[in-house]
Amino acid sequence: MQRTYRQPLVFLLLLVASMVAPLCRAQDDLSQNEPLNQTAVLLFISSETINDLLVPVAEVRETAILNLHEHLATHGHTVLPSEVMDEAAGYWRVRSDWALSRSFLDHLAADLAISRIQVVHLRAEHSNLALITRLVDCPSGQLLDVELLNMELSLPDAPAEDPNTIVWLSSLAELCRSIHTTAPAPVDASPILVLPSGGIGCDPNRALTATASVLKLLLAERRWSIPDPSLVSTTLSQVGIAPARLGPRGRHLLQKTFNTDILFRLNLVAYGESIVTSSLRVIDDDPFKSPRQQFSDFDLIMRRVNLQDGIVTRSHSVFASATVQSGWFGMVQLSSSLQRIDTAAEKLWLAFNNNPKDQ
Repeated sequence: MQRTYRQPLVFLLLLVASMVAPLCRAQDDLSQNEPLNQTAVLLFISSETINDLLVPVAEVRETAILNLHEHLATHGHTVLPSEVMDEAAGYWRVRSDWALSRSFLDHLAADLAISRIQVVHLRAEHSNLALITRLVDCPSGQLLDVELLNMELSLPDAPAEDPNTIVWLSSLAELCRSIHTTAPAPVDASPILVLPSGGIGCDPNRALTATASVLKLLLAERRWSIPDPSLVSTTLSQVGIAPARLGPRGRHLLQKTFNTDILFRLNLVAYGESIVTSSLRVIDDDPFKSPRQQFSDFDLIMRRVNLQDGIVTRSHSVFASATVQSGWFGMVQLSSSLQRIDTAAEKLWLAFNNNPKDQ
C-alpha cells in the first residue's frame, strides 16, 4: 500500500519544484533590479554666520530632507528613511560630505540595498542659498553627477520670528525640488583621481566648493571614470596619511587602490576677507548683526600629478578679484562666493583643456 502511493507522491513533489523554481529565479531577478531606484540622501548644513540661518537648524534640516525625499520619490526613487541614513552615517563616522569611506558605501549597498547616494550640502550666505550636490554610485563609488544650485533672496535682516522666514523656507523648498533626479550611466573608461581642495586663508567649505565646481567640468567631458574624491581622501587618512602631505607611500597606495597614475590636486588661496558696508547695517547698531562680508581676492590652483613618480605634469592658476564693479545706472552686483568660485573653475579648466598635450 505504501509502495502504491510513493511514486505519485514523488511525481507531485517534482511538479511543485518545477513550478516554484522559475518563481524563485524571477524573485532573484527582481531583487537584483530593485536597488536601481534605491536612493539615500545625506544632508549637511553650513552658514557664513549664525545669523544667516533665519530659522533653527532643526527646522531647516527637516524642511530640506522632506522636500528632497518628496522630489526624488515623485521621480520614481525609493528613498531610504532619514533616520536609517543618520544611524548608518553615525556608525561609520561620516561627519562631513567629503568623509565617505569604502566601508560606508559597502554597508549601504550590501545591507540597505542602496544603489545611489545623493550627498547634499546646503550653504547659507547672507541672503543667498546654495545647494552643492554629488550623486555617487554604490558600491563602486564612482561619481555620477555634480550640481551647484544658487538662489538669491530678497530678504532684510530679520530675527527668527519674523514672517519673512516663511519666504526663506519656501525658497529652500524650491531649491531642494530643483536637483537632478537622473544622471548619466557610469563611464566605462580609465579612472582619474581628484583630492578634495585644500584651503588657505578661507572657510574650508569655500575650498570644497571649488572641488565641486571642477568635478562638474570633469564629469561633463565623460573621458574618465572619477571615483568620488571622498574615497580618495579616506583611503589615505584611514592608514594615517594626511591628504595634504601626499608622499611616495600615499601615491603608491592610491595608484594600487584605484589603478591609475593621474591625480588632480586643487588649492584655494584667499587673501583676507573684505568688508562691504551697507547703509542699513551701518545705521542699525543691533549687536546681533554684523557688517556684510564679501569673499576676498583668491587664487584657484590646479596641478596634475603623476602618481608613479610624483612629478607635476601640468599646473595652472586663476586669480579672482573681489573688486566691486558698478554696472548700468550705478547698480552694484555682488556675486556670491559660490558663483565667483564656479566662474574661476571654468576659466581654470578652459586653460587645461586648451593644452594640446592633455588631449
